[in-house]
Amino acid sequence: MSVELKSKKFIIFFLILVVILSSLGFLIPPLIETKWRFFPESKSLEVVGFLPYWNLNEETKVDFAVVDTLIYFGLQVDENGEIMKVQDGGTEPGLAKLNSEALTQLMTKARQHGKKVVICFASFDASVMKQISQDKEKQATLIGEIINTIAEKKFDGVDIDFEYFPDGDDPDFGKDFNSFLINLKNKLGNLALSVDIYPKAVIEDKPYNLKLMDGIVDRIILMAYDFTQSISDTTGPVAPLKAEGEGEKGYSVTKALQASFGKISGSKLVLGIPLYGYEWETVDHQPRTSAYSRTGIVASFTRVKELIEKQNLKPQWDATASSPWLSYEDEGVKKQIYYEDMKSISLKVELAKQLKLAGIAFWALGYEGEYQDIWQYLKKTL
Repeated sequence: MSVELKSKKFIIFFLILVVILSSLGFLIPPLIETKWRFFPESKSLEVVGFLPYWNLNEETKVDFAVVDTLIYFGLQVDENGEIMKVQDGGTEPGLAKLNSEALTQLMTKARQHGKKVVICFASFDASVMKQISQDKEKQATLIGEIINTIAEKKFDGVDIDFEYFPDGDDPDFGKDFNSFLINLKNKLGNLALSVDIYPKAVIEDKPYNLKLMDGIVDRIILMAYDFTQSISDTTGPVAPLKAEGEGEKGYSVTKALQASFGKISGSKLVLGIPLYGYEWETVDHQPRTSAYSRTGIVASFTRVKELIEKQNLKPQWDATASSPWLSYEDEGVKKQIYYEDMKSISLKVELAKQLKLAGIAFWALGYEGEYQDIWQYLKKTL
């Protein structure tokens, strides 16, 4: 038999094998170009779940057969690097829930399953973020607060969620912020340290020094959501897999992940996935239409599922974003929701698997309510 004939037979056999495996679901088309990075042959995904204080109560359930790390969100930081203790005349709610029986029970259950519980320290004030990064005394104060909280409550580590850019372009911010992380990591020792970053920071490569950060922390969690926000004047997907357009209109989950190549190790990068969308009052029922100012509200996974079932709504699909959306009327008011469902979530999970990322992180536990679709799917696919 000639070499050419053998080669043709091999190709035919290979193509038949591909068709058979694809029909059985063993092969999934690549969702993102991966030529820039070497991936190990196999690696399981860590499953992280953010639990915000407003979703924490005595009935809160976490499936620790799936969730590997629970991040309690969290404690707010002020400009002095201290934990905020008072808000609106009462105990700051994140601090109040920190001492709740509900959290104690969840932490006990996590430990029974051999899982980790991490505490999140957060600030959404750019000036706070800048002051702490620049002032060594304030850094020391915050690090002391973190270490004391971990020791008192026996957390397994800390998650830092400082989300907004400092005012103006500060060329030293990345270096200063990483200096804080180095000092914190030195105090934590073997305890876990993760940092939450938003897609714009990765795509535009500022204000962080991500390459240096990658060598300091254990996990970098990409909050791959809020591409369209509740305050947006146009409806749109909260976590588009892909996008078309110039500037920020072209930002997407895929673009953020591509931008991470060469900056963040796949073995440390965790892909954040939303369990929510946004609902707006709109001028019409067209996709990506104009929304009335300040009408956007969070639409949880549960809210959308119940709405579809109650009103027998027919969801639409945004092919570019790989995102579901729906439009309906409520007492004469036109409304539109872009959200996440099992199809869009599974595509993001598959993307994380294909890229051999460290894990996936859900914002936020509690938004799925009594619907167990997500956890059942993960039990089968991970």
